[in-house]
Amino acid sequence: MRFRFWFQFVLLFSLWRMSVAQNPLATPVEIEAGTYSVIQLIQKLQQQGAPLAFSVDLLPPTQVLTVPSKIRTTGEALQFIKKETGIRYSVSQNLIMLSYIRKIFTLSGTITDSQTGEALIGSTVLVEGTTTGTTTNAYGFYSLTLPEGVYPLVFRFVGYDAHVQELTLKSNTELSVSLKQQLAKLPELTIESIAPDFNIHNLVPGVTSINFGANWPIPYFLGEEDIFQNSLLLPGIRSMGEDATGLNIRGGDIDQNLILLDEAPIYNPNHFYGLISVFSPEVVNSVEIMKGYIPPQYGGRSSSVINIIQKEGNNQEFQVSGGLGLVSGRLTAEGPIEKGKASYLLSVRRSLVNFSIEDFINQSLDDSRTSFQDFNTKLNWNINSTNKLYFSAYYGLDRNRAGFDAIRRWGNRSFSLRWNHIFNPRLFSNFTGVISEYSYRISDPQEVGSFIGTSNIRNFIGKTDFGYIINPRHSLDFGIHTTLYRLKPGERAPFDENDQDETITLDYEDGLETAAYFSHTASFTDRWTMQYGVRYSTLINFGPTDVYKYAADAPRTDATITDTLTIGSGGITKFRNGLEPRISVNYRMADGQSLKASFSRTYQYIHLISNTVAPSPTDIWKLSDRIIKPNISDQFSLGYYRNLADNRWESSVETYLKRTANVLEFKDGADLLFNENIETELINGKSLAYGLEFFLKRNTGRVRGWLSYTWSRAVQQFANKFDLLEINNGNFFPTDYDKEHDVSVTAIFSFSKRVSLSGNFTYNTGRPVTLPVGKFVLDGKTIPQFDLRNQGRLPDYHRMDLSLRIDGREFTRSGALRKNQDAWIFTLYNVYARRNIYSYLFRESTTEPGELEVLSYSIFGTIIPSVTYNFRF
Repeated sequence: MRFRFWFQFVLLFSLWRMSVAQNPLATPVEIEAGTYSVIQLIQKLQQQGAPLAFSVDLLPPTQVLTVPSKIRTTGEALQFIKKETGIRYSVSQNLIMLSYIRKIFTLSGTITDSQTGEALIGSTVLVEGTTTGTTTNAYGFYSLTLPEGVYPLVFRFVGYDAHVQELTLKSNTELSVSLKQQLAKLPELTIESIAPDFNIHNLVPGVTSINFGANWPIPYFLGEEDIFQNSLLLPGIRSMGEDATGLNIRGGDIDQNLILLDEAPIYNPNHFYGLISVFSPEVVNSVEIMKGYIPPQYGGRSSSVINIIQKEGNNQEFQVSGGLGLVSGRLTAEGPIEKGKASYLLSVRRSLVNFSIEDFINQSLDDSRTSFQDFNTKLNWNINSTNKLYFSAYYGLDRNRAGFDAIRRWGNRSFSLRWNHIFNPRLFSNFTGVISEYSYRISDPQEVGSFIGTSNIRNFIGKTDFGYIINPRHSLDFGIHTTLYRLKPGERAPFDENDQDETITLDYEDGLETAAYFSHTASFTDRWTMQYGVRYSTLINFGPTDVYKYAADAPRTDATITDTLTIGSGGITKFRNGLEPRISVNYRMADGQSLKASFSRTYQYIHLISNTVAPSPTDIWKLSDRIIKPNISDQFSLGYYRNLADNRWESSVETYLKRTANVLEFKDGADLLFNENIETELINGKSLAYGLEFFLKRNTGRVRGWLSYTWSRAVQQFANKFDLLEINNGNFFPTDYDKEHDVSVTAIFSFSKRVSLSGNFTYNTGRPVTLPVGKFVLDGKTIPQFDLRNQGRLPDYHRMDLSLRIDGREFTRSGALRKNQDAWIFTLYNVYARRNIYSYLFRESTTEPGELEVLSYSIFGTIIPSVTYNFRF
């Protein structure tokens, strides 16, 4: 009996020991009541024999626990730790494995200027020592999702002192930061990366940011600081020449640029014969030109997006700035309505004298005088940390007098109301309502058929945009945009109300363009970043209007109209739609290098109709309809970017290919002025643009500047089974703005903090022109005969400009920093008086009757000096 008892006792004891060995949670320990950090408590368990496997780096090392009473087993200890911290455990092969999923929280806020309260668009927020970070959006808002923990944060913006702050992230946190400006001179227009390596990390290829405030003084025509003049020094951006409106970007026509001022479209962005833009420098916060990849939230144009955001106004103190030059005077006032919460900005610019181009050249064709004015205002109100309201308005007017009595007036007007709402730290929204208008009026009492002509285009726009931050590597953007078009193509009325001539009124055009978009931005690794998305757009044309049907077996003319349909008010005449996929990829290599590739498809439903080489302010706009199809453009781009010497030098090379379908062109001998059947004068074709762009820039030092070179071609083809609808026998031929080589060099020499000398040199291939192939005599007059379009070229264009800037003293005689700032700017435009030929004129010789003579017309044939005084107080 005694033997059996001991045998059973040893067996049970062995089984108990085996069960303990197989269940490490039963390992006995002794943890006295007290306060321990998580790591201390786990290490005590391990020291007393608990078979634990864990990584210190993956546990919350700073969390402190209070043990209420003595703990006697490993399992009891781990249950307590799990309840208090969320650390999980599992048993595998006699080991206890600890794991911890750190809680995720969102850090968000705004970054502003400490002196003015202005949002700093494109500021960077970075976890120091890592690649984790983000940038602020167009309203200065940022959102960054991180696991709980302690983070050293760095907030940066070009021209401002960095702000460094350590943050313990234990919950969703709102952190708004105000950055202080570095001591600098008066703000100047600059081409500057938002961060020193922004060109490397930025996802979008072919994008340029133009900002005020980074002190890059360069020469401007007549000293007028201007966005468009500056952009023409960049690769891929051109104009037809002096006295030509608009920009031609990567082989696109001027109507293919979506120009937004606080989200309102601007249809004619030029003053003074196209030499000055409508955007006054004092009111501009930032400019972004997207000439390659176009993000899905933008649409409606097939070449580029030029996004201009006005300043919000100083919400800390009253401030006045402005300038006085030979062409214009400008004055801007800004200040708080309620300090720190609401502010205003008011700006006026007006030409001082009725200048003429002929005032600057040695030859004159007609006496033509012009004047212009701009008015900008912006109000904003920080309701609370999650709601902000903006109101923006712009009014511009140009007046041109030709001869004695012929007068043309044109201008843009826009009103924008925006509401920013933050639903939560990850979800940002922007609701926008816009009214935008462009109109012109011509009055000419001297012509035999004296008349008053008017035209206008109005947009009523509603936008809803959302941005959702999933985590630091993934974000979503989505929204819906709607634009109601109301076009008055033209009305021609007799100048004298007693005249018997009839008033000609073209049918109004009404259309509704709607688009929905979605995009996903993803950082798959520290090297690979991608944005892809799609935009679905539609256009609905509706009445009242008359719709003409044409014979199918003949070209469209007035004589081939077979039927006329009268569509009542609200009746739909045509529905068009298109899917616009877009994708951009950035691969960041080591040592400040990156490769970027993108594809964008865009639909354009509105077109500028012009029968002149350089479009004029009185050309008309036309919606796509039953006959006129939308432009459909596909652009492929590939770029290599590299920064050198700790970002002191930046360089890039980009190549692109752009194909556009349904390009409009006028037929030979087309009549577009007040034509009731405009589609009979237009033909459809396609265009092809491709090129290679180089950019090299030095960012720091006493000598700074950049070199820009573009090799490109822009050709088009209009082939049709009807000879009447063909151009150049259906073969490809150069567009009016095709220039194979384009070089710009800009250099800035800083002699001291107050004195700098800058210079620009530009060179480009002469643009195509149509030359006569013969002549004929009609009614005793010799008339040139033309055949193929754009088969000749003007001589090459080149010009040099110089500018000397002298800033006022930085300190008073007592050594205090001056609050007021001023500067004198002396400019020499066209330094060596180059007479660049703008066009040829052909006429019968005045000395040899029956012979043709060629007149070379130049816009500027001499050096043009100017002086400008800028101030801020």
